[in-house]
Amino acid sequence: MTDTLKMEKFIAFLKVDLLFACCWPLPPTATKCEKIRNKIFRCLSILHGILMMVEIIYTIYSNRSDLFLIMKLCCNLCTTTEVPLQIMCYSLQYDRLQYVIYALEDYCKQAKPEEHIIFHQYINSCKPVYIGAVCGFTITGILLIISPIIGPHPFPMDIEYPFSIHFTPVKIIIYLHHIFIIYQSYVQVCSMIFIALLLWFVSARCDILSNKFRAVTKFSELRECLKEHQELLWYGKMVVLSIRYVMLAALGVSTIVIIFTGCTFLSKQPMSVKSTFLIFFISSLAKVFLCAWPADHLLSASANIAYAAYDSIWYNEKADFQKNFVNTLLRAQQSIVVNVPPMLPTVSLNYYASYVSTAFSYLATFRVIFAEEDD
Repeated sequence: MTDTLKMEKFIAFLKVDLLFACCWPLPPTATKCEKIRNKIFRCLSILHGILMMVEIIYTIYSNRSDLFLIMKLCCNLCTTTEVPLQIMCYSLQYDRLQYVIYALEDYCKQAKPEEHIIFHQYINSCKPVYIGAVCGFTITGILLIISPIIGPHPFPMDIEYPFSIHFTPVKIIIYLHHIFIIYQSYVQVCSMIFIALLLWFVSARCDILSNKFRAVTKFSELRECLKEHQELLWYGKMVVLSIRYVMLAALGVSTIVIIFTGCTFLSKQPMSVKSTFLIFFISSLAKVFLCAWPADHLLSASANIAYAAYDSIWYNEKADFQKNFVNTLLRAQQSIVVNVPPMLPTVSLNYYASYVSTAFSYLATFRVIFAEEDD
């Protein structure tokens, strides 16, 4: 019961915390009025992000001769673009997300005690990393919100507008507008935890199924495991299809942010300026890791089903069943992978290591270029 409550509390927390990320679908029993409100809320969230993008693009055009300011604004533009981009990705996969989310909740409600133990183990192993990530993202958002108040530069800092903003009411409205776009960017980054939840859940079900295969003592139990394996492969496919474009968008934005922040950090700027970009740099790397870690674990967890099935009592059955079981083993050897051919290779920790290595290689190249220009 305690493990069930922990899982339910965790899901309830994500529903509230990620409300403005527009990633959590309504229940299938939602009324027509609730569906209309949800669509209006998504549209307004997208329009607010697009409005900020227009403001940044206007500022870039007005200051197109200031290279450092352009790099800084391009970094802000990327993080702002992520808001409408990811909301649209979640909206396009709304039906699939609704299916996988409420299948998850239903499974957790009906899970047996030994299955809840596995969920509890996953929560305990992941909790320190994700709590630390949320705290880090929260601190970053708070610092960005209060920086115009405590910083040396007057508000609205770098953003320019085609109208006068010297009146106090206008300044307050613009400041609230900036606070909300920062919060939207914050929840979109935190929505990677939502994606991780789906991947970890599929991994936990793979472990549960592996344990069932190893505990089989009857042919009827083995047949039920084979049926559950087919259902799990289908569910894993639905999860991957519902999140892969969100991951592609997040990784694309993170790549551009890493390039711009790294170049700025290598340039001759005050440490107070570099520290802000360093935060963006670390946050982008952390966001990619939050996707890569559960995806990598899912690769091994889904592959382990084949080994567990091989350890069962299939060799005691008739020849016809053994032939069918061989086909099942072949299907089980195909791991559940998160990718977008040909744009995004299989996401794993090896991919993350390659991603980080490539990012630092680019930064090393830019450092040589900057050093030659200084000479």
